[in-house]
Amino acid sequence: MREKKRWCPLFGKCGGCDYVNESYDYELMMKWLREEKLLSRYGKVEKILPAPSLTGYRCKVQAVCGRDRDGKFITGQYRKGSHHLFPIRSCSLEDGMATAVLQTVRQMATRFSINPFDEDRGTGDLRHILIRTGYFTRETMVVLVTARKDFPHKDDFVSSIHQKNPNVVTVVQVINNEKTSMVIPDGAEEIVLWGKGYIVDRLCGLDFRISATSFYQVNPAQTERLYEIAMNMARLRSTDTVIDAYCGTGTIGLVAAQRGVKKVIGVESNPLAVKDAILNAEANGIKNAEFIADDASKWLKKAQKEGLKCDVLFMDPPRSGSSEEFLAAAGRMNPEVIVYISCNPETLSRDLRYITRFLPYRVLGIQPVDLFPGSEHVETCVLLVRERYTDAEKVSVKVDMDGVKFKQDKYLAPEKATYPNIKKWVMDNYVLSVSSLYIAQVKDKLGLEKRKNYNLGSGEGRVPNCPPEKEEAIKEALKHFDMI
Repeated sequence: MREKKRWCPLFGKCGGCDYVNESYDYELMMKWLREEKLLSRYGKVEKILPAPSLTGYRCKVQAVCGRDRDGKFITGQYRKGSHHLFPIRSCSLEDGMATAVLQTVRQMATRFSINPFDEDRGTGDLRHILIRTGYFTRETMVVLVTARKDFPHKDDFVSSIHQKNPNVVTVVQVINNEKTSMVIPDGAEEIVLWGKGYIVDRLCGLDFRISATSFYQVNPAQTERLYEIAMNMARLRSTDTVIDAYCGTGTIGLVAAQRGVKKVIGVESNPLAVKDAILNAEANGIKNAEFIADDASKWLKKAQKEGLKCDVLFMDPPRSGSSEEFLAAAGRMNPEVIVYISCNPETLSRDLRYITRFLPYRVLGIQPVDLFPGSEHVETCVLLVRERYTDAEKVSVKVDMDGVKFKQDKYLAPEKATYPNIKKWVMDNYVLSVSSLYIAQVKDKLGLEKRKNYNLGSGEGRVPNCPPEKEEAIKEALKHFDMI
């Protein structure tokens, strides 16, 4: 029987953690096995770099507002796989100061009769509470996500929060009046209710401004180790031009810039994050970095046409991973080194498959880093290096980046869209098992030719129908094989 060195009374109820009641050795082993299964085809997966602390590391706390059966104001999380709110008063993974501030917000909401938002009725005021704490500075921000601009006793409510918690330096309101599960939708209105509207934290010797919607890693102490690995992989030189794609507030790019490279260009679609990145560069006296608010794929295409040369590309996309459009554009830019930082091994595996098949890069290093102890998530840093062909080989390889096809069979033997190949692709990229029946059903929906003798069913229950998540995976496989 496995030793259980950690214990949480909420395990299995809130759905927020996967391994918090297991030993850390067991957690690291399970995470590594998952990484090994998904990524080992590209290269050796190193052992996971463990976290220095298993508790209190989350500097971002997010809570849903609601009422219990007795009508009392509560905050918590939805049970895993449901929309049922489970009350949580404290969590061992969260920064203790953030937990204390959240408790104050709950108390003041009750005191000033602030109603939680009711999704079914569309009534109430407070939808979510977001607490952000600087790991090194201890500055704290309270973000109140409300359904409407005005709510009762707003000024007294806000004043009481920072009076009871001196570390709170700002309170920000975000308006979310949409029917959405997103906490903060894109383009949501922000109002600074008190203070400067942001907090400052230190990372890798630099000061970073963090706003309500800014992306900032939840485990700053371990993030420093992650970025050090990324910089070591890149082997930056004073002559390098570096692109930081999906740059957010500029953390990776500015860390690279302070290493003395020629120039860093950060690209991010969120204009508010770009504003923070520019201010972060100014605050740290960094002159060799610029930040651009634009779609990364479109900007890369434009920059390549204008003749911009890139030596090193850092990319740290969201959990959904990158897009084929971006990866094709990155291939046109032709950097010597790509350092891919990912928080999702499934989408990382998918993107690496694309890069290693359709672009002249090979994987030289895969280093997982545990930024999220207790959960199933793990951060992974991958080093990709451009293949060095002879002049003859460069001439013989014709790459159509728009069509994303290698024209020479010696470099790519195209796969046929057989049922076994489709099944394997879905398993490799989505870790889902699909039957020939399900594939046939999806092909039938799309009007594609099918094998004979497959019983598609009548839709009346005589045969099982393909589940939605498997249908989407099969569609992606069909796209991969150029069938749709």
